[in-house]
Amino acid sequence: MSVKLTQDQINLQTAVREWAQAELAPLAYKLDQEAVFPTELYLKMNRDIGVASIPFKEEHGGMGLGIFEMSLPWPQIGASSDQRCIAMRANASRTLDDPVRAVLNSS
Repeated sequence: MSVKLTQDQINLQTAVREWAQAELAPLAYKLDQEAVFPTELYLKMNRDIGVASIPFKEEHGGMGLGIFEMSLPWPQIGASSDQRCIAMRANASRTLDDPVRAVLNSS
């Protein structure tokens, strides 16, 4: 199956890749050696490029994109640090639970 990305999807991948190369790659070895979750870096990623806001409607402060777009950042992050990618992806899934619940309950 072949998937053709839209320009917005390509732009999202590019933004994440550039962020990961600039912010994550220089720290990846140290983070792997320390075996700690980079909470501040994860928060910075969300402030800078909004990865956690991808699936939320714009009216709720999100990007209004879908589940497919939610999968696009992780290969880009993994190219800079596969271990951080796994940890950040798991944390994104876990931390999205409360905001999703809050949005659903406010309807």
